[in-house]
Amino acid sequence: MLPVKEIGDKKLADITDLQTKNENVVLSNVTVQNNFRIWSLIDRAVGNKAFSEAGEINTRRVYDVAGTPLYAGDLTPCVRADYLLTEIFKDAGFELDATNLLNVIQDYYVPWVDSERLTFAESASDYSLRVRNNSAISSGVTIPYTVFPFDDEIFDSYNLFDPTTYTYTASTNGYYQFKLTTTINNVNKIGGVFFIIRVTDLSAFTSDVVLGGVYTGNGTYSFTSAPFLMTTGYTFQVLYRHTTLITAAP
Repeated sequence: MLPVKEIGDKKLADITDLQTKNENVVLSNVTVQNNFRIWSLIDRAVGNKAFSEAGEINTRRVYDVAGTPLYAGDLTPCVRADYLLTEIFKDAGFELDATNLLNVIQDYYVPWVDSERLTFAESASDYSLRVRNNSAISSGVTIPYTVFPFDDEIFDSYNLFDPTTYTYTASTNGYYQFKLTTTINNVNKIGGVFFIIRVTDLSAFTSDVVLGGVYTGNGTYSFTSAPFLMTTGYTFQVLYRHTTLITAAP
């Protein structure tokens, strides 16, 4: 017979059945409860901005008006305690006969992520990166396309954004979607600001997509990109340029 202490020596991550339970972090999964897990809303304080919509603490919406979670990445899988206990004994070769105990603990859930990062299959409600600039862009001279200096990283699902180069680098093949907030000042009457998204592949070939339109007034503007199919090593940047139409700043 297997000594009881060997059950205690076994790591929970080694439970056989758990290896079959992996799923993508998308709304179609996280909004459905099953017989062994739920997805729970747990504040991870990503980027030191807990539940932030635009950089301010405790302002970011987590549900839409219909009650649907907006960001699947906010959720963490939680496994039923009775399921875990049953599987521990099953892997050890025992059948657990403890109906009363299992009935008591079936309403308790244990946060459970078996890897350092969650598996995402990007959908319209999931953002790989959410950034903004806290310092308004102000310019009275013509500048060529320049990487936009986002200085506030609100959400980064894989921690892949480099705040020194303002570059996001894909770590796996898949679709990536970005939400960006920009603040510009002192550009009205000077010709406006133009934004583009630039994706660079492994051969340094760049693909540019126009972001929004021409912005000639002071203010804060938000953009949500379409999902981009990116391969490991591809990079994502936002560039802007400013063309002076008159020489005097307003």
